Amino acid sequence: MKEIIKVRNLTTKFGKKIIHDNIDITIYEGEIYGILGASGSGKSTLLREMILLEDRFKGTIEIMGKNVKKLSLKEEIELKKNWGVLFQFGALFSSLTVLENISVVLEEYTKLPDEFIEKTAFSKIKLVGLNEDVAYQMPKSLSGGMVKRAALARALALDPKLLFLDEPTSGLDPVSARAFDSLIKELHSFFKPTVVMVTHDPQTIVNVLDRFCILIDKKVVFEGTFKEAVNSKNEKVQKFLKPILMEIE
Repeated sequence: MKEIIKVRNLTTKFGKKIIHDNIDITIYEGEIYGILGASGSGKSTLLREMILLEDRFKGTIEIMGKNVKKLSLKEEIELKKNWGVLFQFGALFSSLTVLENISVVLEEYTKLPDEFIEKTAFSKIKLVGLNEDVAYQMPKSLSGGMVKRAALARALALDPKLLFLDEPTSGLDPVSARAFDSLIKELHSFFKPTVVMVTHDPQTIVNVLDRFCILIDKKVVFEGTFKEAVNSKNEKVQKFLKPILMEIE
């Protein structure tokens, strides 16, 4: 399997507070990979470091063979064109319609004519299971599930090779959460992007992820499949899995 993201010897500090202490993870091309851990374990911080929103770390993060610490501004922009990001609460621009939220990515990173940008934005809206009339709605008029889908449509605007999802089912009711899981699996099956996901949702962990890491006490205490985690002899891993196993039984 081809490595697409490598994190090596990564230590993150905010002042004197250590978030990550010399961690290593490897993400392979085409897989759905989860970053797991308790609240405050540094899951979202690690994701932000991968997408170049945080740089207060020592060690290396390589994405598609590029060391993110050594990129020029031009190289950084080119690398970012390879990924889309779904933030935890959608992070849609509140003053723009859904169509405009998706279009702004295409306007920023491509030189496509306006007509083609609009057609592409509509195609992404339909791709995530939203009706076309949603295109002209403002984010405040959407349900939580619709916001997530609209934000996912924006993340897919450039047909990314990498898709970063921060707590994609957080805040959704169980039916909407499972529908969103199914959407992620369907899109992954069709387009084969590498998906990197922060999640604490037991159903997502069991039914969607190919592999995951678990962050506990600033360290990566496990990396592998759910089956391998269940069979792990590590007490911290078993303690972490216990409520997940109870919920899915």
